[in-house]
Amino acid sequence: MGKNFLKLFAGFIVVTGFAYWQWWPKHTFPSLVAKILRLGLWAESDKGENDFELALKHYLEALEECKKLEMDDLTDEYTGVQLKIAEMYERLGKLDEANFIYNEISILYVSVLTASPESKQGLRVKNLNHRCHLIQKDLRLSIKLVENEQKNPSLSKAILQTHLIIAQDQLDRLIAVQNKLNDDNSNSSLITPPFIEELLTAQDLLQAIAASQGDLILAININGKMLDTMKSFKQPPFKAIRTSCNLGSLLYLNSEEWEAKEIQFRKKINLELGEDLNQLTYKLNNNNLSFTFDGDKDSLERLMKLVKDKNSLAENYLNAIHERYKYLLQSIKYVSDNEIHELSTAVEFAALATYGSGVIHLHLSDYDLAERFFREARVRARNCKYDDLMPEIERELNKVFDERKKLKDPSTNASPSQDIELDIHL
Repeated sequence: MGKNFLKLFAGFIVVTGFAYWQWWPKHTFPSLVAKILRLGLWAESDKGENDFELALKHYLEALEECKKLEMDDLTDEYTGVQLKIAEMYERLGKLDEANFIYNEISILYVSVLTASPESKQGLRVKNLNHRCHLIQKDLRLSIKLVENEQKNPSLSKAILQTHLIIAQDQLDRLIAVQNKLNDDNSNSSLITPPFIEELLTAQDLLQAIAASQGDLILAININGKMLDTMKSFKQPPFKAIRTSCNLGSLLYLNSEEWEAKEIQFRKKINLELGEDLNQLTYKLNNNNLSFTFDGDKDSLERLMKLVKDKNSLAENYLNAIHERYKYLLQSIKYVSDNEIHELSTAVEFAALATYGSGVIHLHLSDYDLAERFFREARVRARNCKYDDLMPEIERELNKVFDERKKLKDPSTNASPSQDIELDIHL
């Protein structure tokens, strides 16, 4: 899942990066630096026959001139020259050299953004707008570094976490300040800081990497933060819809982990004590323990509570997923005609959410509701020609029928391979 997710965002990252790099020549440079930069731009263009070696030589000369003139290395002009050097390294296939430049700028941003406001580094931040601008550039660099470090997800994860802490802290402060300024009865929306898009993109990448590494709790927490941010700053509905669907899938995976632990624990009790967990619980509640247990009754009660808590947690996750899908279906209703082209798969998400609700109720043994959701999902999937989902719906419907047969005739044995599960469709 992580690899596919990174590929999905590769195009966005590249577009964002180049858009960032393209505007720097519009800034004011000293005349000699500007002259050298024009030579570099000519060399890398079609007219200069895409001579990236020559362009790199000119950009390195421009950077040396910036240093001689003692230009502030925090300015867009200075970092813009550095980024052009990194870009040329990338075009020449020298990724290590490019990443060295990106890291150099990134370290500078972090040192300034985390410095005490009264310190020498901290005083380089001119005002709140400047700080938000630096955070935006810092996040863009972290996204670029992750793109270049796809083969090292652990490093990518560390990079994103480091830079997201700074951005999230600033976002929380902005929200707190604005909430104080607004009257209690005010319905005014929060002013959107310039780094929201970069923040959401970086969070999306981090949750994908975390999920691919099996760190579901981190992935779930990040998705929750993303939805809070989207709600606070009134982001387009299609973004919340996609994130909601991902969150539902992650919650389901986590509930399956808890359920697997519970099943293991049940087997262990049965093996060690020769008692089924339900029978054991009944005897415990009725003070009728007629077997040998290596420990006191309090220990056994704690043991039972542990199992019960795990089971409750799994069910809580399932209920949370159902609420998430309900929210998702409500959100789709409010997607305007102007926005619907941005989420051509909105109806597919609706079909998937309905299908997911059916799986959840099947898991909770609520077969009537499960059947209703599966039939509704089948209609939705058929209407939007979501052919990939149709076999899954039919498979789950058959499970509903099989479970009902088992209730009527306990001797009926269902196939052990028919696990109740929710396939992930990102």
